[in-house]
Amino acid sequence: MKKIARLFREAYEQNALLTHSDVAFLLHVSTATVSKQVV
Repeated sequence: MKKIARLFREAYEQNALLTHSDVAFLLHVSTATVSKQVV
């Protein structure tokens, strides 16, 4: 998912880190979905 990559990249560019749980919450998906998309 491009949205997941964008969220991680934008957070990193702002010197922040997101967990899989953070991204799952923001996108209203499960942490398993995020984990499957992040390789």
